[in-house]
Amino acid sequence: MALAVARFAVKSFNPRQPRDRRGRWTSTPGGLLVPRDRPAIGDLIPAAPPANRREWSANRQRAAEGVAQAVDGDYGGLRFTAYQPRVQVDQTKLAFAGHITDGDKMVGEAAFEFERREGQLVAEFILLSLDEKAQGRGFAGRFVPGMEQWCWDSGVAYIGLDAGLSGGGYTWASFNYDWWDADQAARSVLPRLAVEVEGIEAMLDRIDPDSERADWLVEQGDAGREVLDRLRGAQYGSAAYPTPYEVSQAGRRPGQPSTMKEDEWWIGKTVTRGSQWRGVKRR
Repeated sequence: MALAVARFAVKSFNPRQPRDRRGRWTSTPGGLLVPRDRPAIGDLIPAAPPANRREWSANRQRAAEGVAQAVDGDYGGLRFTAYQPRVQVDQTKLAFAGHITDGDKMVGEAAFEFERREGQLVAEFILLSLDEKAQGRGFAGRFVPGMEQWCWDSGVAYIGLDAGLSGGGYTWASFNYDWWDADQAARSVLPRLAVEVEGIEAMLDRIDPDSERADWLVEQGDAGREVLDRLRGAQYGSAAYPTPYEVSQAGRRPGQPSTMKEDEWWIGKTVTRGSQWRGVKRR
């Protein structure tokens, strides 16, 4: 038991980082969103199949207008616009995709799906892709919480996604998505973290132990081993088992920027940036 307590002694890169109800570090403070008048997601999904093509067209038009009202807008200097021909709706599901633009230039895209499943409304974040030159301007930090808030306001039970494309593993960890099940960390993150720790140990054997570089590597290796021990030894679902967010922040110094530049790295970002895992966030 004492060993488990010691393993849980992982600090956030920011001591004032907010915590969730279980006492775990979370990614973004609350109260960031400006309320907007948005239709509930469930109200855009018809209760019954359309009786004819005219009714089908009316349902689709109503859904497209509701989606545009809910999500179209400017986020961090970029604009998201739902692509009307890609809005699909039937009696169980609503799906849509949209473009992210910087002025007249398309710089990314996003896609989402909502479904009535086993008596509850669930969401799937299918895609969020942003050109490298458009990253770091605050789009995701505003757009993702806005989408999540629409989900929670609409009674969505949980949001699922596949983290992985490009830096997606790090991005969704930063937004505090949890492992879908016990296998996710074991398959994707634990092996990568073990390799990184071993690589750091090998580098330390080749450089001056009194150098600043050595100090940095020792710091990263210690942070990586701490999380690695918890992944191997703590029970999945317990407070001691590290979340994706905690893994992503391992080795991060206070105030260290979170851009994707290669020279601004720490072990947690390196590991999660290239990882692929199934994630979930619950209401």
